[in-house]
Amino acid sequence: MGLGYVGLPTSLLLARAGHIVHGCDVNPAVVKSLNQGLATLKEPGLKQALHEARAKDAFSASETPSHADIFLIAVPTPVSERKRADLRFVEAAAASIVPYLRPGNLVIVESTVSPGCCAEVVGSILRGTGMNPGTDFSLAHCPERVLPGQALYELEHNPRIIGGYSHACAEEALKFYRSFVAGDLIPTGLMEAEIAKLK
Repeated sequence: MGLGYVGLPTSLLLARAGHIVHGCDVNPAVVKSLNQGLATLKEPGLKQALHEARAKDAFSASETPSHADIFLIAVPTPVSERKRADLRFVEAAAASIVPYLRPGNLVIVESTVSPGCCAEVVGSILRGTGMNPGTDFSLAHCPERVLPGQALYELEHNPRIIGGYSHACAEEALKFYRSFVAGDLIPTGLMEAEIAKLK
């Protein structure tokens, strides 16, 4: 969910690792360009990664989600005029997957969020399915840190803090990240992962 500076490189790394990726973005121009094989970001290696993913039918884009095993939310969280995280995009992304969420799914928030957001905001929205995080589906948070010009490399090689709603949720997320991340993976709770990116 989100094909911007983090979502698109992550999608292409996942495709390279053997996953079938359905990327979603609310910007129709981004979706159209990516489905035509045109990279929407200037990052070293991104154009080639998109070409490779499309060549093996491992990546497609649309403006709406679909059924999946794993939902990864990587949308912007701008700072509001009141100096608070604007969670509208995270909330909208979470709400958009409600019709598609099934028992056993894994939902990961990579967007930078305020402490408590994953459990209280995202978790509350996803309970609209009648299912509960930690019981019916897994919920995790993995904040990202990447430098411009090195997104593909850093998303694959940087250490990752992975917070789970429960220990079992963290283990599910760890299994997923091990499929495409070479850096160290550090399991923790949701709140600890959310706090880890605060200055």
